[in-house]
Amino acid sequence: NLFHSSADDSYKDALPCEWYEKKLPVLTKLTRALRDVDLVDGKLEDTNGVIIYEDRIRQKMHAFKSLARIFIGSPSIQQKLKEQQQRFKF
Repeated sequence: NLFHSSADDSYKDALPCEWYEKKLPVLTKLTRALRDVDLVDGKLEDTNGVIIYEDRIRQKMHAFKSLARIFIGSPSIQQKLKEQQQRFKF
């Protein structure tokens, strides 16, 4: 679960800040390139629901998902998510 990883475990596996600084522009560029693409039931589709078969787009989506997972799993993002979760508990 995204919110329940141990902070101590996350810090052991954290990448250097420089890595995040270097990869953030890549993630941003991929976000822009894929803005009209979505992964639906394992298939890439454009905003009109047309299935995309281009390997280049598939590779970009794979790279985006991999980078996004690393960013979301980073200790600083996890801490912010935990703080927001605590703030919105009823």
